[in-house]
Amino acid sequence: MSKGNDRKRINVDLGSPALYRALKFAAVERNVPARQIVVEALQEWLERNHLLTESAREREDGR
Repeated sequence: MSKGNDRKRINVDLGSPALYRALKFAAVERNVPARQIVVEALQEWLERNHLLTESAREREDGR
C-alpha cells in the first residue's frame, strides 16, 4: 500500500439496488469491508484484461 494519505477515492453508481445489496451481504457474510471486495474485483478485472502492470502492483505493495 502507498505511504501517507495518498489513497484515491471514486464514486461509482452501481446501477442496481440488487447489486448493492449483494455486495453488502457478501461483505457481512465474509466479515470484510465492501471496499475490499470491490478493490479485489477491480484488480482481478484489470489483470485479466492486461491493464494492470506488474510494476504498478509492486508500487502498490510497497516493493
